[in-house]
Amino acid sequence: MTRLREEAGFSLPELLIAAVLMVVVLSATLSVLEASTRTTRRTEQLNEQQERARAAVDFVARDVRGVAGPDSSTAAIERMSGYELVFRSVDPLGRPQNAKRVHRVRYCLDQGTPSRATLWRQLQAWSTSSAPALSTTTACPDSAYGSQQAVAESVVNRHNGLDRPVFSYDSTSPANVLYVGTRLFVDLNVNERPPEVALASSVFLRNQTLGTRNRAPSASFTATAQGGLHVLLNAGGSSDPDGQTLQYEWFVDGARIEDASGPMLDYTAPAAGPRSFSLRVTDPGGLSGTADPQTVTVS
Repeated sequence: MTRLREEAGFSLPELLIAAVLMVVVLSATLSVLEASTRTTRRTEQLNEQQERARAAVDFVARDVRGVAGPDSSTAAIERMSGYELVFRSVDPLGRPQNAKRVHRVRYCLDQGTPSRATLWRQLQAWSTSSAPALSTTTACPDSAYGSQQAVAESVVNRHNGLDRPVFSYDSTSPANVLYVGTRLFVDLNVNERPPEVALASSVFLRNQTLGTRNRAPSASFTATAQGGLHVLLNAGGSSDPDGQTLQYEWFVDGARIEDASGPMLDYTAPAAGPRSFSLRVTDPGGLSGTADPQTVTVS
């Protein structure tokens, strides 16, 4: 009689141990997969924010390159600060009745949440012969503008009390600005790595140069007593932002000194005593600058 061979499987404890090990391995695998997915998603979001910020910087550069001063009495840049820039730029649509074909562009940083601030781009167009009055509100965005677009998010220029202006200029006077710089610091989550990323650009305002908008010169001079009733007047500190040749007019005690049109003058007083000197410089476009009077006692 043939005896069948006994066959034995896994015992219940062995099956339980195998199941527990399988759960542990599966949990570890899922944790790694979840962490990898989370890291990938964060990297994609960070890259997206950086690309938007880079596009915003390019947006600003493109708009600023199109800056247009409608006439010699109106500055193209209407308001500027470290976190706001308002200017007139060429309007590609060329709206009816707007003979100068310009529109108003505004960039501003919404500073309500410094760790996740938004840079806004707003446009204001008109179909009239004159531009509408500039809104005085500092709200960002401002409902007075016809359109608005969030061009960059997660901007941290002011996070943790930092003061890192978005915009920088080469002059404190809007009429004299020839350079606009833009710098954005972007961080998707300030409490996690990787650290913030900085993106920057700068633009020279080609339409603000001489021929489109003339800028006033500044007058500066020194007055030095030389003895023997002589006073040496030197206007070497005067300058013209457009590099134009200046005309010099000298005054003593309020009266213009005739035949004195150069930057230096050796003045001879008719008698000893205090004399008040002043200077006015004028560029070829007729714009002028005046220096404060200086009093010198001659003897």
